[in-house]
Amino acid sequence: MNQSLEETFKVADNSMYRNKLRYKLGAKNDIFAALQKAMQEKDHLATEHSERVNTIAVEFGKTLGLSSDVLRDLSALAQAHDLGLIGVSNEVLHKPGPLTTDEWSMVRQHPERGYRIAQSSTEYAGIADYILHHHERWDGTGYPLKLIGEQIPLLSRIIALADAFDVMTTGRPYRQKDSQEEALAELRRCAGSQFDPHLVEHFCSMILSSRAQ
Repeated sequence: MNQSLEETFKVADNSMYRNKLRYKLGAKNDIFAALQKAMQEKDHLATEHSERVNTIAVEFGKTLGLSSDVLRDLSALAQAHDLGLIGVSNEVLHKPGPLTTDEWSMVRQHPERGYRIAQSSTEYAGIADYILHHHERWDGTGYPLKLIGEQIPLLSRIIALADAFDVMTTGRPYRQKDSQEEALAELRRCAGSQFDPHLVEHFCSMILSSRAQ
């Protein structure tokens, strides 16, 4: 049966709407990809850090028995957790001495900035909350929302551990490189205050097990 003129217009209108929606979603993802590329060009050390955090976090996620879907989110989070630092100058990021109050305030804004960037992308919107909370602390003294304990999303707690371990074992302009033994001792010292104590136990076991192989 031939379509009526009204039905034809309706089909055409729906098609135009879907095309517009696909264009908008594609444009959002293009913007996110452009920001990721800009961050890579701005700070290659941050890119290398994210790659190492990705390797550590995903391996840890596997030992915890996380599903493949959750591991994909964890990998995306590892690669995008510091994207909000794109708004911080390299002079501040690589400053060898202590940060001023204003500089520290600028750095502390990066989880919220990263959250907003991720929300603008259909591909990364699902991990926006994890980005927002990856600097929360188990005892509630973190930022930006001072969440306590298991209020902090699991993936954010995992990234916090992988992030800290990599920073300690690779060094930064403002701190010397630690050995793995020193880094694990620091994680244990901060279990229950900065980090989830249950995760610290499993994380340290994973690192020690991998060294023994």
